[in-house]
Amino acid sequence: MTPLAGGRVEGAEAAARDGRTSGGRYRLAFVLFAGMVALQSSSTLDVTKLAYLVGTSLCLVGALAWAVRARRSSAARLAVPWIASSAALIVLLAMSFVVARANGTPQTDWLRDIAAYALFAAIPIFALDAEASTSRQILVGMLVVAGVLGGLSWAVEWLSRRHILDLPIARIVFPSGQLPGMLYLFAMGTALSGGRRRLAWVILAGAMLGLFLLTGTRSSLLLLAGPLAMAALAGRAHAGSSIRAIAAHAAAAVTLVVAFQLALAVPVLLGIGRQGQPGSSAEPGSSAEPGSAGPGTMLGPIILGDRFWSLGNVTSDGSFQERLAQYRAAWLLFASSPLVGVGPGHSIDWVDISGYPRRGFTADTPLVMPAKFGILGILVFSGVAFSYALTVRAALRRDRRSAITMTVIGYGVWTIITLPLGFLAEDKGASLALMLLLALAFGERVQAVGMVAERTGEPNPRAAEKPHPS
Repeated sequence: MTPLAGGRVEGAEAAARDGRTSGGRYRLAFVLFAGMVALQSSSTLDVTKLAYLVGTSLCLVGALAWAVRARRSSAARLAVPWIASSAALIVLLAMSFVVARANGTPQTDWLRDIAAYALFAAIPIFALDAEASTSRQILVGMLVVAGVLGGLSWAVEWLSRRHILDLPIARIVFPSGQLPGMLYLFAMGTALSGGRRRLAWVILAGAMLGLFLLTGTRSSLLLLAGPLAMAALAGRAHAGSSIRAIAAHAAAAVTLVVAFQLALAVPVLLGIGRQGQPGSSAEPGSSAEPGSAGPGTMLGPIILGDRFWSLGNVTSDGSFQERLAQYRAAWLLFASSPLVGVGPGHSIDWVDISGYPRRGFTADTPLVMPAKFGILGILVFSGVAFSYALTVRAALRRDRRSAITMTVIGYGVWTIITLPLGFLAEDKGASLALMLLLALAFGERVQAVGMVAERTGEPNPRAAEKPHPS
């Protein structure tokens, strides 16, 4: 690098430090952590959720202002397809109001149902805002805290719902599996990329996987597809280290589950507590899963073995039959209005395996999206999938073995194989997780561009592109 070029880089970096603002990290922290608290407050559109909606809207205004001023940055160029997809989604949501009202859906039900999609549309704006003002260390710290809290809340929620354990609390924060799932994939990506503190990341990944498994969540086994895809990406040269990391994290997860099972079995062996039999139907309107015990009966260590053993005969499983009923209900709604759907907020009605009528705004099927938005919705979310594919391509070109690239690949594989279980955008936790992932991906892209610029003697784009606040 020439002295003149070096001076330009140093001057640009100094200007960037002067113009750097911490507003983006605070906005992301509010959307993330306030969301984890507010979104689990109740099943209705209450004051807490309305306050979160107002706060998130204000944060979005600030994030948009920053994104407009940074529109020529490397990160913004990478985000262009995402922003275009978000704009198309916003138009689709505006059109859906007319569709929903034409089908007799109340305005409050429409507003409540589009909230998840509106948050999804805001993903690239908040990601750009966070990338511009937040270091990688802080973003990773946010992911760790949010992932651990989300994993614990997931465990508490499903241990209670499946009557595995009698707990004094029902949940901690919003019990989405997306944030702990993202943390699991990032931990494995860091371990497989040979990052620092590799053992700590392996143990953390094992703990997150163990939290899913000890609740009897069979779909959590699909998480393993992420590390397997990462190991394939690492190649034969790193096959030995990849196998050791995957085996070690699996051993950590199994150790946690076995320890939990032993803790559940001790009171039963000592004759303390009450143990029921699995398979009894849940009461109508209860939150228990089909085939779980009734309220007040603790199945303890029995249900975990039964749930995973039932994988050998999926078609006769109660959860499978329940999903089929939801698939049929969503398909009938889509078939009734294939072009634009029936609109958000329209109830989805089905009959569960016990013969009780059920209804809700969402269902455990990807058909819920075309049922609401029709073929137009399929086209819009095809654009989202294309945007993610471009992000994958950019990550692979940048560094195939970086932790971020591994995570982007792993999350994409996990999303594809779990698509039959539900539509991603219906889970608000997915939007929160993707904000963190894209902020990390955009930041790594800009860092890579800066390194190339320094090697070629050009000014560092990351420094020069930071807009100074006026």
